[in-house]
Amino acid sequence: MVGTALGSGSRKVGALCVHSSVNKWSKWKPIKLAKVEPITLSDLQSVNFGIDVVSATTVSTLVSAIASAGYDVRYTKPTGGATSPYRIGDFRTYEKDAVIPCGTSNAGTVIKIEKGSARYDNKSYLTFYDGIEVTDSDINVEMEDLYPLPIYRGIMLTNGATSYWRTGPIEWNDPLIKYWTGTTQAFQFYTNKQQLTLRGATSADVDAMFYAMPTDSNNQNPYTLNVTDDYGAGTKRYDLSITAVKNQGIISYTVRFDARSYEAGGDYLSNVYVYLYVGSTQLAVKSHGSHNLLDDTYKDYTGTFQTLETGNLTVRVFENSAEQGWANVITQA
Repeated sequence: MVGTALGSGSRKVGALCVHSSVNKWSKWKPIKLAKVEPITLSDLQSVNFGIDVVSATTVSTLVSAIASAGYDVRYTKPTGGATSPYRIGDFRTYEKDAVIPCGTSNAGTVIKIEKGSARYDNKSYLTFYDGIEVTDSDINVEMEDLYPLPIYRGIMLTNGATSYWRTGPIEWNDPLIKYWTGTTQAFQFYTNKQQLTLRGATSADVDAMFYAMPTDSNNQNPYTLNVTDDYGAGTKRYDLSITAVKNQGIISYTVRFDARSYEAGGDYLSNVYVYLYVGSTQLAVKSHGSHNLLDDTYKDYTGTFQTLETGNLTVRVFENSAEQGWANVITQA
């Protein structure tokens, strides 16, 4: 039965216990343990279910330790003999279809980050990176079986020679990474310390520990982010356009608040004002009140100013007590 489950033609206990098809994520499987009697759940727990996890005291040394060891998480099989006997009974309740208990859920895809609202509008813009996590299973190795509690999922971001880490979602409005663009490497891990602000990769609390996360073809680590200053879906309130033309002392303007683009989501327009300036001097103002700008709609405001000024004329638009944009007045012949 064991040979059939593993797809092996061998019926030797030793060969089956070290077969390459043994699913390391099954809780019950052959383990390295100096015991001839049948193993128990306590036995499995005492050897971390046969799984070795690379660990370190900082994120940067964890990366180095993984490279040095040549693995992040490894299944240690029995070797035979008195100190590590082969036991066919280790396969009782073996689960051949067990899955990786935790990972990045990234199969190598480059993830595009659209943080324009953070850079240009100074808004909070979060990226969440929760991946697969198996819990509450009697047959599958769980996340809690690999790491001591409390445990937090963390991420290290590397852009050029600079690296920061934290737990919890990435806040791209953070001054340390607000102006990052281009290729950025993301590396996930587990740690016993919650860290809700960015911290240097070589910095950690004295009693902090960092643990490697298992990988496979569907859970690659590290992986690549393409950090852009594009706006994400609905992260803008609106797109604003302003035109102003002067003809024989009359300035005609059109102001459009537009929520029809992919990036715009609409919002309540509060106290819209249009000002006319010459240089830094205010000449006139028009009030246009308020309006509920729904998604996929637009609102135009039009009006005129009369002036004999011929200097550097501009039209400036305010909404919710803040300047939203401006345009030079074009003089027609």
